[in-house]
Amino acid sequence: MTRLARPLLLAAALLAAGGFATWQGSRLDAAISGEDRRPPRPRKEASARTEVSVVTPAPSAITPVSTVYGQISAPNRVTLIPSASGRIVEVLDGLRDGARVTTGDLLLRLDDTEAALSLREAEAALASAETTRKERRRNITEAQETLALLGELLALKEAELDRTNALIEKGTYSPNLLETSRAALLAARQSVSQGEAALAASRDLARQAEIAVDQATLAVESAETTLADHALIAPISGIFSGERPIAGQHLSDSSIGTLVDMDSLEIRLDLTQAVLSRITGPEGGLLALPITATRPGSEVSAPGRLDRLTIADASDDSDQSIAIARLTSTRTAGLRPGDFVEVQITEPTLDDLLSVPASSVLPDDSVLAVTEGVLERLPALVLRRQGERVILATQALAGREILLLPGGELQAGMRVTTSPASPLALAESAE
Repeated sequence: MTRLARPLLLAAALLAAGGFATWQGSRLDAAISGEDRRPPRPRKEASARTEVSVVTPAPSAITPVSTVYGQISAPNRVTLIPSASGRIVEVLDGLRDGARVTTGDLLLRLDDTEAALSLREAEAALASAETTRKERRRNITEAQETLALLGELLALKEAELDRTNALIEKGTYSPNLLETSRAALLAARQSVSQGEAALAASRDLARQAEIAVDQATLAVESAETTLADHALIAPISGIFSGERPIAGQHLSDSSIGTLVDMDSLEIRLDLTQAVLSRITGPEGGLLALPITATRPGSEVSAPGRLDRLTIADASDDSDQSIAIARLTSTRTAGLRPGDFVEVQITEPTLDDLLSVPASSVLPDDSVLAVTEGVLERLPALVLRRQGERVILATQALAGREILLLPGGELQAGMRVTTSPASPLALAESAE
């Protein structure tokens, strides 16, 4: 029984396995035949278009702005040094470090007692010299009048001698009268010579009196200068920098501080040759272009204008052109000498140029434009990169749809759909 059961069990197992395989095969055939009867699933279109944001530049007049840097300087700066020595007797009220003073303000006065006395003495000497000069001039007039009378007397004596000679020839007068007339003529001539000498002497004295007056006048002017030197007057308007002088303090030819004219500040601008070429005229002079100076990191700014060019020594022993800009308003600007500032130079307006976002221009100065829904790579003539914008001189790009963000997987030849760049997209592209 045991030997007979084993073959039977083996045969039953084989029949069961064959039946299961047949059943699985029938299911597979049914599944395959059923799938063939189902409709095909839709496939994604291989040529799906990518939506992109575009800008459409139009030709316009553009005013470029160059950004440069410089340092503020104060060309009108005066060191305050009294011209005399002495004790301070008067000080301007409010004179202290940082105080604003005006031209002509009396900053301080030194003790001028001796200087005032010297001036009065010089004025008295001048008055005396002028009196003497007046007297000498009067003496000249008197000498001239006397000489004129002596001249007339001489003429009379000469005429009398001629009449005497005529009468003696006729036998009317005695010869002794001739000697008398000759003696009188000789005396008249001697008087004229003495009058001429007196006039010359009066003129010499008058010239000496004139010299004395000139010397006395110089002495008065010198005394006035010495007296004025005891008063320190503000030569310009500006900000005082220094310690406040104290009444009773003794000063001697030393500086008490400086005055800086804050209304005539300048900026020394270090410029590249490219910028310099754009802001100079045909003759090489600096154009009077408007500027705005701003202290970096703050809202402190002031307007101004380019003023002139100067020459400075460069690090390589060559000459370097430095532009000087003059600020036109500083009272409320808060800018001070020594400040480093950012300067915006408004250049001359240029016509028929294009302006696009900086993100639209690729590193090789090209752009991606859309032509009938297909991206096309076009060259762009970059005239200036100005902050978040790029100025183009390529007229062929006028009116074309240009990608706002041409990077990433976008390439020439791709099919795209376009939409105008929104303000938010433009702002994000600038970041």
